[in-house]
Amino acid sequence: MTAVGAALDIVWGRSEVFGETPWTGEAHSSGLFEVIGSGGFALLVIGVCVLVCRTPLTWIALPLRAVGSMPLTAYSAQIVVWALTRPAAEPGVFELDAYRALEPFWPMTLGIILGCTVWALLVGRGPLEAGIDALARVTVRGRADAPSAAMPPR
Repeated sequence: MTAVGAALDIVWGRSEVFGETPWTGEAHSSGLFEVIGSGGFALLVIGVCVLVCRTPLTWIALPLRAVGSMPLTAYSAQIVVWALTRPAAEPGVFELDAYRALEPFWPMTLGIILGCTVWALLVGRGPLEAGIDALARVTVRGRADAPSAAMPPR
């Protein structure tokens, strides 16, 4: 998978053979070769991550695995941080340019990674993910068409 991803990214993603828009490999063009190349790059990244996680270096991926195990919590935390740290404007008005001037990307990203890693190590499942799971279990409890009841015996 890693080799295929690298080949697709290098050969087709960087291709400028055709100048026409539907065939271009130019970045962000939505041309056929750009789509194939970016898909190849995604396969390359996934393949490298899988390989790293099968070695003793798996601890390097721990922070990313922690964030990946609680995406709803991580995304919601970003929205809360945005709401609490944005510059005050008129009530009800969000000035994105003023917020971007604060350059919150790195502090927010590192804070989310650190927070999710600590939570995963100390507690386990993300709080919003656990809440959704509990709600789903209460909702489907006792129904005949619940997934656990509908599964045929093996």
